[in-house]
Amino acid sequence: MTRLGSFALVLCAALCAGHLHAGLVDRYFAGKKDDELVKEFYKRLPDHLRNMISTKNPPRALLTVNKRTTVFAELKQVQGKGETNIWVELLKSNWFTNAAGFAWAPGEAQFYFKNSDIPAATIAGWFDGRTAAPSDIVLLAVFLAKNNELGLANMRLTEMAEEHKDMRSDVEAWLCERNKWTLPEGGLQLLAVRDIVSGQGGVLLMTEEAKAAHLAKLDAKAPEMLDMLAAARGDASGELGKRKNAPTERLDELKNRCERFSDCFRGTAFLENAEKVQKLENLKKSLEADLEIIKSMADGAEGIIKQDPVKAASTFETLSKADPFNTTWKSRLAYCWFLDGNLLMGGGCSNPKSMKKAADLYEALAKEFPLNGNLNLFAGACKYAAGDRDSAKKYLEKAEKLLDPQSSDYRFLQDLLKNLK
Repeated sequence: MTRLGSFALVLCAALCAGHLHAGLVDRYFAGKKDDELVKEFYKRLPDHLRNMISTKNPPRALLTVNKRTTVFAELKQVQGKGETNIWVELLKSNWFTNAAGFAWAPGEAQFYFKNSDIPAATIAGWFDGRTAAPSDIVLLAVFLAKNNELGLANMRLTEMAEEHKDMRSDVEAWLCERNKWTLPEGGLQLLAVRDIVSGQGGVLLMTEEAKAAHLAKLDAKAPEMLDMLAAARGDASGELGKRKNAPTERLDELKNRCERFSDCFRGTAFLENAEKVQKLENLKKSLEADLEIIKSMADGAEGIIKQDPVKAASTFETLSKADPFNTTWKSRLAYCWFLDGNLLMGGGCSNPKSMKKAADLYEALAKEFPLNGNLNLFAGACKYAAGDRDSAKKYLEKAEKLLDPQSSDYRFLQDLLKNLK
């Protein structure tokens, strides 16, 4: 080999080594300052948004419209360069039967929104450090750091470092620089974290001191969170549906939060206190006991709903008071009164008083869940029975757009519409 060839190999090796140890940002954006990197992040963001839309996973966000109205929305279309895009308001279409939360679907209201007006923490949720391009995650981390979201930057970078092991040392060095930590000889430690409300979790890289400070903050929050769960639970004694203080959240979701409490506050002194842990266990057991009774009552009511809808309605009314934030009980109560009202396909009903109760419940539910075809169908059927043809037509025509044409509900809908003509 010539001297020139040997020199070339040595130079190449030096350059490669330099790339591996040049630092997290310099791997992809050598010499760039933070402000330049933030601009580059916003420049790349539209392509990321287009990709999310194309994979049937459009971004969602709580957005403040006209500086006063908060709207839950979904990105509908990326416009031109993608700096300002079209969003559509999301409306409730259904509820979950085994946990809190709702299914949402696009409504009709649309508006334009700038990417620069969307909270940084919201944008962070549109990226996954394990699957996104590392250069995009590096830009995201700088963007989040500039917006005082170092915790989220840490989480996305840690995800990336777990997937791309060769980047771990650069990620640790960047985190230490940004957080003003001293990098330990053995490197940073992994700390699992979890949000008690959403149940979502992740992992952070921290020094021993930063980890201790994080756990101290959690320890201070733990008693308050347990008190909040207990308060939301309401009274635990007395007959179901007749207790003075009713729950302010769904009982099954409160139980879920109690079950993940230990995960969310793992490593805190709070969980080493036997008395406090027992209080948590007692709360969870009281919820489990109520939910077992509720299930038994609901199963019994479902078994007689066709034969004795009034008796079933009495049970579901009790359940709607015992667990008032579980929409299932209100919907089943409405159906009981609808059955007892006995709709006549030629118009009218056998029991107007019961049908009126059904109508009041279905109208309230259809208002809360405007994109639920079933609720709009039955609200329309109740109005049809009452002779209110205009209101019936409004609900039924809306249901026609929402229901599956192959469903039995859709056939029922078509019969009602024919009778309205």
